[in-house]
Amino acid sequence: MKKSVIIFCCIVLFLPNAHSLGLGQSAGDNRFYFGAKGGLVSSVFAQDFQKMETTESRTGFSLGVFAGYQISDFIGLSVEALYVKEGTMHLDPNYIYFYNGISSSETYSQSITIQRVNSNIVLHNFEFPVLACFSLPKLGSLNAKLFAGGSFDLIYNAYAYNLLSVTSNNTNPSTSYVLSDRYYDNVTSSFAAYNLSGILGIGFEYGAYCVDIRYKLGFVPINNMATYNLQNQYKADFTSNALIISVGVNMIELFNK
Repeated sequence: MKKSVIIFCCIVLFLPNAHSLGLGQSAGDNRFYFGAKGGLVSSVFAQDFQKMETTESRTGFSLGVFAGYQISDFIGLSVEALYVKEGTMHLDPNYIYFYNGISSSETYSQSITIQRVNSNIVLHNFEFPVLACFSLPKLGSLNAKLFAGGSFDLIYNAYAYNLLSVTSNNTNPSTSYVLSDRYYDNVTSSFAAYNLSGILGIGFEYGAYCVDIRYKLGFVPINNMATYNLQNQYKADFTSNALIISVGVNMIELFNK
């Protein structure tokens, strides 16, 4: 993981020196390109390629670098190194906790029961997409392309921001209420160390600037819990899907202006 961070930082520091090194210039034709990009991410957890019941999408962001080579006028290859913040909202805590209750102090252990009832999940990922790019007919000065490929994602850490339900056992019947503030836990151990995803999207280039819209579909389960939790409730596997809209700059084109 530390090696990935070091490589990412080196690439970012290397970008401003590209022009002085003359990279990507071959007889006036820039087939090699690289740059930096960032964008918004709308993600959600899914089962059987459908959004999980009760969950809602979470808005995050992505930052990173890309590089590619235009093999011919029609096809090219692109690789990226990205930091992506994604997750989901309103997940049932039973999917990520072996026991969703919270132990209170001995003084209150018999009179109060505290349980997690709703979890907002944040994942911090390092993602490495590899994409095949297919050029479409030019629209004036606007270049368009379709791209498809896959991504290997490292799940660096995960956090759950939980609503808590407090039940008083001293009344008959018992009374309960939900606290207004969320309390967070580090739940990295509840998730797999990596994810494999497929990517399909479309991109547009105008001069040195580019925009792409892509959908990332998770292929493997990312939860890392036992099949049944302490309450003997079945925990089905789930994946992570995301819609990503990014803007970027091609450093080669920018420096050659």
